Amino acid sequence: MTGTRDWLTRERGSRDWRLLPAAICGWTASLAAHAGFAYCMSHDGMLGALPAVLTCMIPLAVLAGLPFPRLPASVRRRITLWHASVTVCAIAAMVCAASALTYDLLQWRDPASRAAAEGDASVVVTARATSPTVISDRRSNDCRADARITSVTIDGVRARCGASVGSIYHHFGNRDGIVAALFFDIFHDQSRSVQAQLDAARGVEAGVRALVTGYLDWVVAQPERARFLFQARSAVAAGPRTPDLAQAASRRNQALVAWFEPHRQAGAVRNLPCELMPSLVMGPVQSYCRAWLSGQEGPSALTSPAIYREELAAAAWRAVRA
Repeated sequence: MTGTRDWLTRERGSRDWRLLPAAICGWTASLAAHAGFAYCMSHDGMLGALPAVLTCMIPLAVLAGLPFPRLPASVRRRITLWHASVTVCAIAAMVCAASALTYDLLQWRDPASRAAAEGDASVVVTARATSPTVISDRRSNDCRADARITSVTIDGVRARCGASVGSIYHHFGNRDGIVAALFFDIFHDQSRSVQAQLDAARGVEAGVRALVTGYLDWVVAQPERARFLFQARSAVAAGPRTPDLAQAASRRNQALVAWFEPHRQAGAVRNLPCELMPSLVMGPVQSYCRAWLSGQEGPSALTSPAIYREELAAAAWRAVRA
């Protein structure tokens, strides 16, 4: 018996697999606990604490039944050979499953986690003007003013999403952190959308038009998010994440410069500094979209940029074509 069972007790470095069954049992129990908890919650909690009961009772039943004295002596001898290994596996399964259930319960009771699972939430904000209001010469525009968002309060966010004040401070630090996090999320979403249109374009003219139409389509589809980008930019630029803003803007401009440079060398676009190209192409559409967003309602509202989609794209191409 000693010769045939020697592999059970001998260490063999990287080939020592004695704890592999325990690891497999722990991993399986953890997955089963997560799945059981999710199943109970999907049924409005009607099954109650069934996953916790099964998690504790099954391994305990295994441990209690292993040395059962009424078993035949020959069976007990066979079980004894594996008793230590099975005990470790049962304990590992119980500990891992209990840890998984603890994590699920904490997540289930956390208001921020529940709010995130339910979807997006909007917060009403007000702003403080940081520059004199300028009256427009055009009848379609009332006025223009720069403003800084000031009324995104922690209590307002807490009341809207149901999260605790501690959770909000833990994730965002302060009110400015909330504004900055939302700003960068929208900024990157816009950049990805425009870049996808540019990547799908074939040819330099199609690419220039895609830059304009991709940006315009995103603004028209998500006017509230686009308006927030314009309004919150000054607040983010004046906050602690100023370097992040400069880096994000520089990275986007460098990508456009890198796209224009081969076409400039090939003579497909005007022989101008490539750092000027993004302003020539995107300047008019950004200006019109900003004016549209600033006065989107009322009799003086501008026509939707979607109406001038082709005109703006054609003007951008005329500005840079060779």
